[in-house]
Amino acid sequence: MVNNINRILGIQSRDSEKLLQLGPIFLLTGIAYIAGIVSVQSLFVSRFGVAYLPVMYLLEAGILPLQLWLFSHLSQKFDKGTLLKVFYLIIWFGVLACALFTLGMYWFDFQWRMFYPLLFIVFNVLLRILIPLMWMLGDGICLLQQAKRIFPVLGALFTLGAILAGMLARILPIYFQGRGTELLILFVPAVLFISLFLWRRLITNYFLSADLKEGNDREAPITTVIKNVCFSPFLRTSLLSFVLLLSLFYVLDYEFFLFMAARYPNSDAMTQYFGLFTAIVYIVSFLASLFLNRLIGAVGIGNTVFIMGLTVIILFAGTGSMTQSPWALELFSVGDLLMDMLSFTLLPPINQVFYKFLPAEQRAGASLLFAGSINAGGKLISAAVTGLHSTGMVNLIVLSTIAFLLAFAYFALTWGQKRLYLSTLLGSLEINAVRAPELNDFSPGKLLGEGDVHPILEALQSGNAIRELIALELSVHIKHKTLFTALQPFLSHP
Repeated sequence: MVNNINRILGIQSRDSEKLLQLGPIFLLTGIAYIAGIVSVQSLFVSRFGVAYLPVMYLLEAGILPLQLWLFSHLSQKFDKGTLLKVFYLIIWFGVLACALFTLGMYWFDFQWRMFYPLLFIVFNVLLRILIPLMWMLGDGICLLQQAKRIFPVLGALFTLGAILAGMLARILPIYFQGRGTELLILFVPAVLFISLFLWRRLITNYFLSADLKEGNDREAPITTVIKNVCFSPFLRTSLLSFVLLLSLFYVLDYEFFLFMAARYPNSDAMTQYFGLFTAIVYIVSFLASLFLNRLIGAVGIGNTVFIMGLTVIILFAGTGSMTQSPWALELFSVGDLLMDMLSFTLLPPINQVFYKFLPAEQRAGASLLFAGSINAGGKLISAAVTGLHSTGMVNLIVLSTIAFLLAFAYFALTWGQKRLYLSTLLGSLEINAVRAPELNDFSPGKLLGEGDVHPILEALQSGNAIRELIALELSVHIKHKTLFTALQPFLSHP
């Protein structure tokens, strides 16, 4: 039975140890993340107003330079293990202080309205930093081929934690009327405190132990990472496409909150609905993540990204035509569900592969750069778009039209990613940033067109012995009919 489960999930028996070590961390992080996001957003929208969400997005975007400076500064002082511990403790202390102050306002029966924007910013910034740190921890203790197998399962465990948090958000306001949302906020630092001991044990065993100490050199400066990302057409296009994806998620989320706030003005009632909605979102995401490995393996990462682009443009065409429907909340809930799944279930495992196009010492910095830039850029663009509506400059129909145009731009960028993917992989092999044994981790897939494999075909016919050898290695993994003809001279070579 265990072997059947492993075969369905696409994992091997030797992966069990790492899954047992990392699984509880991903589960607890999912609980803490969603409990924090649901409770804080419900409090902010009900007690400060949905119209101020674009301003919050702008403030969050402005914090990105500080995040990058702090990472760059600390990465030059500490090895990766210590860096992970320092960041985790910063997150925990910040979340704890805000949670205690929120509960204190309830206990002592006073309200400081301006605290809710601060609470929104602190929780959103710190909890969103926690996600790339979680993936960095997993990346640091898993071999590359092992990471490809178990990362989708770890993502499923994170999603399971999100489901549990959504159910908790649904239950607490029922049994603790008037204070359920505040108790949910306090639950976040409690869960992170339990997870802290698991983080410390893994960091000590894998990052700070004597036999691995030598391999944990200082990270490359963040300026080097930024330069390499900007000079890579594929990584540059990927970063921009992911920024647009998240901005589209926040635009749709804003529209979803408009309809939800209109129907549920009370914070506890909103938390109940939002909790139920979140649980449904992550149940669907959990089921999808179980088969994510097989999907990516079958169609390839490049095609997976393109399918995401196609899904988004169809989705925004549908929601844009339903803004005046009496079922608008339900329809936008489904749209928000799909965007959430694309942004937070499909995207993270793909991101982990993209970082590996860079040399090993730059991958941690790239992880934080992508996470920070995607979040900040997404918030900045969505703030500009939703701000047009919140200030009364455009109505909801015009807002949805602008969102559709952004969705079309995202679709065009995913086409560019699909076409650049294999040429970038070939270039990374040439500079030894990626090594031949790691090729399975990049899932080229089987559904490739002639244009996709054209860079490999050119390398096979280049006359450069090194480029031809690398292209041969890549061709073996792809097995495309167009490449088979080009391989004939090499097969007949004595």
